[in-house]
Amino acid sequence: MKLFLPVINLKKWQWLYAPSKPALGFACRTGVTSIVALYIALWMEMSSPFWAPLTVWMVSLLTPEESNAKSRWHLFGTILGTFAAVTSVVIFPQQASLFMITLAFWVSLCCFLATLLNNYRVHGMRVSAFTYALIAIDAIPNPNQAFDIAMARASYIILAIILQKTATSICVGGQRTIQIQWLQNNLDQAISKTCFVLSSFFKGNISILEDNKNIFSIFYKLNQQSEFTDMAIAPHSHLGAHGRMILAIANNILFKTFCLQKLAPTRNTNNTIQDLPKKAAIFFTELPDLIKSNTNVNDTLKRIKEVRNNIYKQLLKTAEFLLNLQDKTISKEELLFAELSIVYDSLSHLEYMFIQLNNHTKSKKATYYNYRINTYRNLRKSLSNGLRVFISIILASIIWQVTAWSNGMLFVMYVAIICAITSIADRPAKAAKHYLNGAVYAILSTFLINFILIPPVSNFEILTIIVLPFMFIAGLASCNPAIALTGIAYNFLFSVLISYNNQSRINEITYFNLCLALICAIIFTWLMCRLIFPINDTKEYCFTCKQMILNLSNLPNKYILPSTQKWIDQQISNLVYLIDDTKNLPKENQNIYFYGAQSIILTGVQIIQIRIFLQQEKNLPVELKKILNSLLYQIHILPKLLNTQSIDKDYQRFKEFLVKDENAYLKQTLLPILSSICIIKSQLNSYKKFIKLFSLSQKKYFKL
Repeated sequence: MKLFLPVINLKKWQWLYAPSKPALGFACRTGVTSIVALYIALWMEMSSPFWAPLTVWMVSLLTPEESNAKSRWHLFGTILGTFAAVTSVVIFPQQASLFMITLAFWVSLCCFLATLLNNYRVHGMRVSAFTYALIAIDAIPNPNQAFDIAMARASYIILAIILQKTATSICVGGQRTIQIQWLQNNLDQAISKTCFVLSSFFKGNISILEDNKNIFSIFYKLNQQSEFTDMAIAPHSHLGAHGRMILAIANNILFKTFCLQKLAPTRNTNNTIQDLPKKAAIFFTELPDLIKSNTNVNDTLKRIKEVRNNIYKQLLKTAEFLLNLQDKTISKEELLFAELSIVYDSLSHLEYMFIQLNNHTKSKKATYYNYRINTYRNLRKSLSNGLRVFISIILASIIWQVTAWSNGMLFVMYVAIICAITSIADRPAKAAKHYLNGAVYAILSTFLINFILIPPVSNFEILTIIVLPFMFIAGLASCNPAIALTGIAYNFLFSVLISYNNQSRINEITYFNLCLALICAIIFTWLMCRLIFPINDTKEYCFTCKQMILNLSNLPNKYILPSTQKWIDQQISNLVYLIDDTKNLPKENQNIYFYGAQSIILTGVQIIQIRIFLQQEKNLPVELKKILNSLLYQIHILPKLLNTQSIDKDYQRFKEFLVKDENAYLKQTLLPILSSICIIKSQLNSYKKFIKLFSLSQKKYFKL
């Protein structure tokens, strides 16, 4: 006889029954610290002691540096929000409409600015928004108490930050050693994965590129997190800058390798490249060990020069063949020349970076490079988020005024707080849904605590035994990325719904009114996210692609020309978000968007090189200048008109000029420009459909 039992996915609950050591330490440390904060707040007889443990949970993170950074910005946001709240209450003590408009404006302004910042600066603006809402709305019944409420709020924050800092210092020793080890492990993994991808590609495994597109996201996150490494070890070492330099090497080489996806068809049919792919595969297989050993820097440079010189010889041969080629269609030789140029440029950059790396590791201060991948900024998305928050708070205040709901003040306050928390997420509606889940769990657990477990309790020790397990579980949930926002929402609301107090416990009517206002506010916020300026993946990746094309079209006329490194860094952040936005599309469409964006970045690199050449070479023939300026003009009008025929003509005219010109020095000087034009031609012809799809002539976006 078979028993039919429900299938339970135990792996889904692994965060609870088999947590990682960092998660376990974080949950224990923060849970105990929050209990200590609650005890001190009750001992000092503060008016709202629940804010002390709540703030501890808000500023605590896995690593000391992240917690310290978050604490600083939390304090900054509190001071800014407190000052703004007291000022608005003083200015509008009797004008309810103007007061609500001011509230909506401040919270929406903070949300707008938060989406343009990175790391825990975002948290600072978020705290400023809901601190304003808490103080200003709490002061509505009695504006004369606005300053007292503000000072009480500041005291909770200071108490929680001091306790969090103390607990972290006691529990997490050797911060510098831990951060150095963390940096080393992550860099080793990044280098190993990069070299594995490169060696596999040159061995002939083309699919390895498509399977490892997420490596750009890994580099992006590591570069953003390097700020916390600097906080721990900057006074003693320059390893943070050293790590960013290695990431810059890997990121550049990997990006250019992803642009070589057309080398495979030419590799087996062209005898000119001989065994170069095999040599490159062997080189990148051995590279991780060479990088880890600082003593072998000179040997590494010799190996790079050897491979680079072989490729340069093949470039000269292929260029000679191309100049005599009369066929105007894209030949395999042109593709081969373009791809060899990319490899040569990558190795040149790698050699230069290794020279600087050698100097850098021997110096006492990090004075050579401080590469950082730019933070992704989407002004259109930031504006729509700000406007949505403004409209949401105005509508919530109108509902309160029209219905005369006795708990409408709480409703407006929670709408402002939840808007401030969810609007800075990439998908606000999804974040609001997670927040609703956390609120439901918090209501269920606090109902059990408030009305069954706490009534018989008369001392703090038993209260600690009751609430600590609930906090511990929430701490573990906060460390699990899949349900982190749910855990954070639970931690935020848990203390609020219990409302610890020295003299009494929360009564049933107050509790249910509080829960009703909270649930209504979350559902209302979720509806606003779905109805007002809704964010979806299609709009996001279409906007990103269009923005990248516009950025490329601005390069020919840009007054301050960025370096190729700066251009790549700026666009990689767009590429990372494009990968994330298109992850739900079919794999074929994902590749079209991904490689289309890659071609835009690579074309931009070539445009910068051409412009630098024109700036440096003042005595060029007039005919040559006309050819190059014509090519730059075609790139400038790219969003309006993609004219590949004109680009092909410029390419042919450039070849004819080289054939006719007898100046050997000029011919050698123009070889990099020939490769740049060849790359531009091959990229724009290969991704013509992608560029036309996002041209300004398109009034509407269409899926591929």
